[in-house]
Amino acid sequence: YLIRAIWCVTLHVCWTVIVGRLIIDHLKETPTPEDFLSSKAFDVLLLILPAAALHGIYDAFCMHDNLIGGLIVGMISIGWAFEIFTQYVEPKSAASSAGG
Repeated sequence: YLIRAIWCVTLHVCWTVIVGRLIIDHLKETPTPEDFLSSKAFDVLLLILPAAALHGIYDAFCMHDNLIGGLIVGMISIGWAFEIFTQYVEPKSAASSAGG
């Protein structure tokens, strides 16, 4: 339970980052609440599926006490979110030389 408690927030942040990035990449504009009552709702649901699948697989591993499986899914999720974060982080050397 300790691993699940530590990973709970971390993995939910990762899955949120993944969904956010997929929405940004695939929708031409930020969805509004009204969009969820239109045809865009289906598009958003499709974009949620990868993170929902990772979450479900992780939960299944945890419920069956498969620590290794949960660890693998968790590391995949963290790796994917980390890859997204690195696209937005400018290296310090480039930032300092650009600033003068």
